[in-house]
Amino acid sequence: MKFTRTQQQAITTTGSNLLVAASAGSGKTTVLIERLVNRIKNDGYNIDEFLVVTFTEAAASELKQRLRSKITEELINEPSNKHLRAQLPKIGTSYISTFHAFCNQVIRKFFYLIDFDPIYRISDDVESLVLEHETLSTLMEELFEKDDDKFKKIYERFNLTLYDEPFINMFLDLYHRLRTLPYKQDFEELTKKIYDVDGDLTTWIYFDRLNESIKSKVKEIKHYLNKAYDLARIHQHGYEEQYPSDYDVINTFEKLLDKDFAKCYEYLSENNFERFTTKKTKHLDEDIKNLIKKYRDEAKKMFDSLKEDYFSFSMQSQIKFLRENKPLVEALFYVLNCFDERFKQIKRSKGVVDFADLEELALKIITEHEDAREYYRKHFKEILIDEYQDTNSMQEEIVKAISVGNNVFMVGDVKQSIYRFRNAEPEIFQAKYSDYRKGKNGKLINLNENFRSRKEVLDFVNFIFCQLMDLETFEIEYDEMAKLVFGQNDYLTEPLEGPFIHLNIINKVSVKESLEGEYEKAEIEAKHVAETIRKLIDNNTQVYDLKRKELRPIRYSDIVILARTKNNQEVFHEVFKEYNIPLLTPELTGYFNSIEVLTVLSILNIIDNPLQDIPLVATLRSPIFNINEKDLIEIKVNSTADNYYLMVKDYVEKGPDDELRNKLKYFLDTLHAWREFALTNSLTDLLFKIYHETNYYEFVSGLIAGKQRQANLDLLYERAKLYEELSSNNLFKFIQLVRFFEEVEADLTQARTLSDNEDMVRFMTMHKAKGLEFPVVFIVDLSRRYNLADEKKTILWDRHLGLAFSYLDMDYRVQYKTLLQNLLKEEIRRKQLAEELRLLYVAMTRAKEHLYLVGTSSDWEKQTTDLIELSSFDDVLLPKSERLSFCLLDLILVALARHPEFCSYELNSIPSSAFLKHFNYIPSLDINIVDNPPEVEEVLIDETTFADDYKKYMSDFARRLNFQYPHLEKTKHFAKQTIADIKRAQTLSEYQYHHEKISLLKPKFIDNFDPTSRGTAYHLLMQHLDYHKEYTEATLTDLIDNLVNQEILTEEQAKLIDKAKILKFLATPIAQEIKQAKKLYQEMPFTTLVSSKFVYPNMQDDVDILVQGVVDLFAVLEDYCVLLDFKTDKVINNDINRIKQEYQIQINVYKDAMTRMYQQKEIRTYLYLFDIDNYIEM
Repeated sequence: MKFTRTQQQAITTTGSNLLVAASAGSGKTTVLIERLVNRIKNDGYNIDEFLVVTFTEAAASELKQRLRSKITEELINEPSNKHLRAQLPKIGTSYISTFHAFCNQVIRKFFYLIDFDPIYRISDDVESLVLEHETLSTLMEELFEKDDDKFKKIYERFNLTLYDEPFINMFLDLYHRLRTLPYKQDFEELTKKIYDVDGDLTTWIYFDRLNESIKSKVKEIKHYLNKAYDLARIHQHGYEEQYPSDYDVINTFEKLLDKDFAKCYEYLSENNFERFTTKKTKHLDEDIKNLIKKYRDEAKKMFDSLKEDYFSFSMQSQIKFLRENKPLVEALFYVLNCFDERFKQIKRSKGVVDFADLEELALKIITEHEDAREYYRKHFKEILIDEYQDTNSMQEEIVKAISVGNNVFMVGDVKQSIYRFRNAEPEIFQAKYSDYRKGKNGKLINLNENFRSRKEVLDFVNFIFCQLMDLETFEIEYDEMAKLVFGQNDYLTEPLEGPFIHLNIINKVSVKESLEGEYEKAEIEAKHVAETIRKLIDNNTQVYDLKRKELRPIRYSDIVILARTKNNQEVFHEVFKEYNIPLLTPELTGYFNSIEVLTVLSILNIIDNPLQDIPLVATLRSPIFNINEKDLIEIKVNSTADNYYLMVKDYVEKGPDDELRNKLKYFLDTLHAWREFALTNSLTDLLFKIYHETNYYEFVSGLIAGKQRQANLDLLYERAKLYEELSSNNLFKFIQLVRFFEEVEADLTQARTLSDNEDMVRFMTMHKAKGLEFPVVFIVDLSRRYNLADEKKTILWDRHLGLAFSYLDMDYRVQYKTLLQNLLKEEIRRKQLAEELRLLYVAMTRAKEHLYLVGTSSDWEKQTTDLIELSSFDDVLLPKSERLSFCLLDLILVALARHPEFCSYELNSIPSSAFLKHFNYIPSLDINIVDNPPEVEEVLIDETTFADDYKKYMSDFARRLNFQYPHLEKTKHFAKQTIADIKRAQTLSEYQYHHEKISLLKPKFIDNFDPTSRGTAYHLLMQHLDYHKEYTEATLTDLIDNLVNQEILTEEQAKLIDKAKILKFLATPIAQEIKQAKKLYQEMPFTTLVSSKFVYPNMQDDVDILVQGVVDLFAVLEDYCVLLDFKTDKVINNDINRIKQEYQIQINVYKDAMTRMYQQKEIRTYLYLFDIDNYIEM
């Protein structure tokens, strides 16, 4: 494979830390694999001397597989390279893993340094959530009982409802975030220091940051005032005369910021913008008047927001807010630390750790113990980190500690950092990028050649993002080094006709921002996308196959639909059914809302407390008891009881309908039995009883998606079992926990029952699409507003700025925003906007051939009018204010405002020539504004024709449904089988167990090795015996030790071998004859055709079966041959006949195969039983 110059540099450069900034589709994984192989071959290193870290198990597995394939490929060219060959068996146990897996290895190896019990297991997210919830609830009860002042202080401050759940959710969310910090004590001290303010706000630790933030807002206000003034001056609007007054207000304020910050409060309270003028406006076009007013209103809105956020209260009041919040901060950390300690104790007692524990414990071992640190520094020749943009501080500290300062290879793309919600810190990558670019502390190599997408797609991505991304706002500068370069030079000899970029806007004025509106928008977009896909498929649209280097017709599996969230996937499912388009989603949501789970949860609710009307009615209405709506009404009208349970009991006593009374009596008896059972039995036993006593588990299998429904019930059972192991056998608490999962949206996903390899259109989130590629990409729901929930939380946090929350006047129960709260909110929003833009970049760079951008506009004419002025903007990077949008469609549109075709067709303007000079080529854009959303055409059935053909249809249906395959017996056996398959089939035909196997624990005095392990050990040794040598116990011991050293035998296997039994076998007459053999074959593989009657006597049809097997030992003597099979089976009561019968077919197949090879010789067949040191002649 040929590599580019920069790829070759990334493969061969050594001697310093190396950061490879690898853009989308640049072949970074290939480069990483090539670098590993290069260092193994040229530097003589072993694969287990490298630490290769990635962020998912799937990625680690893929790296191992690709490395194995690459080494195998190299060995074809260099078959004599023993060092390279020796790496293959080491790959499986090498340090190619996730960060968490490496941390786990560190703990397992050095647990004694921190006095940690090495017998533990790793809990999953749901298990951890259960434990956290249980631990916090218990701790809160204890602190309430102790009347703990600090706990009471934060509980009263942050729990503003009648329930504990909001407080618990807030507390655990904060706890999770703090656990990602490598040095939590430093963060706690920093946060407390922030709330120390002495007299004057100008001495505050964040005063300079506050000042810069205000100045940035002033700059944006001036920008909008200037835009309004420029338009007013051109069109002679009256605002031209008002502008100096507005500008003077903001300019005077800006000067005061540097001279006397305290006077800013007084100044802003006395000065404001004047009312917007309406002079000289009658002659102007309405659009121009509205645009001038819009810009001026935006400036005024920002000015008012600045006053409200930072100057609503005097400087002394703001100082007071900070000071009086400090005791709450101290109390909060006190309770967090109490919970952390208790949670660790609980996990230790249960022998579990979570993923955060793995990082914490590994960091503790490596940073506090030099022995461990030096071990890894000496062991690892190089540390390679894939997807480095997703690293967090904890992981960075671990890598720093075990590196020697010049042996870390990092590869990633900060433009694709989209996992901040999983605690990724792209600023770590960005800081190194900036330093290494200047030659400080390491080297930077830039891989920006893209080998995935066609040139038009790459040029369009560059066109969009060079206008949007900058270092200040979006954490990355989209300069020449960041731009994608087309690298697939042999893409097509005859280029396809475009366009390849499609902007599809649904112009739906009636769609409103509401729940119904969101659904309507999703349905409209889904129908439009389905219609477009239908045309692509029906027209046999050609796509380029990179592997085959040729064009081919498009398939469903070539298409992916990407959305910001998975909320609308059910809408797409329903719409695509109407268009007969197969759609695959990565996971099904709404587990707790699936009807089968709701039914069982309703039953559990009334077992716990039958005085709950909704669960009770749901249970009665379910297929289990089959009470219909009419019966439910009758029950209610025949009773005056306060709740439905008593109404049911009343009806059983005096209801008029005997059939209904019997149904309800059965229900009450069943409920009573379940309640009695629940008192003395486990939750899982109760669920099992409900499932099978009512036949509900079997019933759901007959419904549509029956396998899916049974899988959901299985999952509920598994979660109940997990809850019992972790917590208690308390039905009420389990029900409460389920409600908690629903409230925090920790919904379990339904188990997928479809194959990912089917020819189906994929629907997935942008996050899920990371690392994937598709010929055709639809990005939908672009008009969805960002989720800004993080900046609205009760307690705001930032790892660099600390914690912040509002000041609460406890007397009046009124909350006031603090300066710190506003600063954190601003930082959280900045990071959120940057993440959303990077997410759009990831989504767009998945496309290989066609990119469709699909969004809905509430008023397209108005939206395009607002863009007209941008078309004349000269600079490449758009003004910051234009890039601070809260939906992806707005970002795309402001960047398209200077696209030549978009300007011409939609804005009726000409883009800035100064701007266009920066581009050699701008790809064509297919613009499709849909004013009338598509409707699915209904196909009506001709009832007359259908009635005439009814009998024929039904006859055909009956024939098909009653069809029986004439060769049913053949379907039970494979045409190609191994001896093990045949033996297993024989065993199953003789012993048909219809009951569940009971597994008992072995007594401790019995070894832990099963018969299979012993048999494997003996066979490995017999395979390597030299029958022409004379063995003694000493020489046999040497042979076994040598096999262990060569890693053919493990030490555990070697201990299973009884050397005396081997020597006894070698002394037997048959073994002595074998020594004289002309030819001797050990572990001889063969393939032969065998009659099915020979293997399966009861099979009616006679067909050939291809059988594969391995003969343990075959010796060719002068007059005959010996076929010998070794067995380690236990012989009970000298039952030789049983063993002979068990292996007869196997030996017959062996003998038949060997007879075909040696037709002129007699073949004598034996089993040698090591248990009795004797032969059985077969």
